[in-house]
Amino acid sequence: MKFRKHNHKKQPWITQGIVKSIEFRDKLHLKIQKAQRTSNDLPGMKTNLSTYNKILKKTIKQAKALHYTDIFETHKNDSKNME
Repeated sequence: MKFRKHNHKKQPWITQGIVKSIEFRDKLHLKIQKAQRTSNDLPGMKTNLSTYNKILKKTIKQAKALHYTDIFETHKNDSKNME
């Protein structure tokens, strides 16, 4: 199975920190793919990737919610300019 790096669209809530975190997660995944199946570190690496992925998803969800909350607050009296 080949791992394809995702090309993420630049959304307004995606910060440079989130992009770096996504790149780090992708590197962790590649490291696991390259590790030998008999490696003693493999279960720990998979656990680290899983934990990191959960944290990253939560961070993205919070950034997205914050972005839309800010938009709604700034345009609460002007619904035509809400994007």
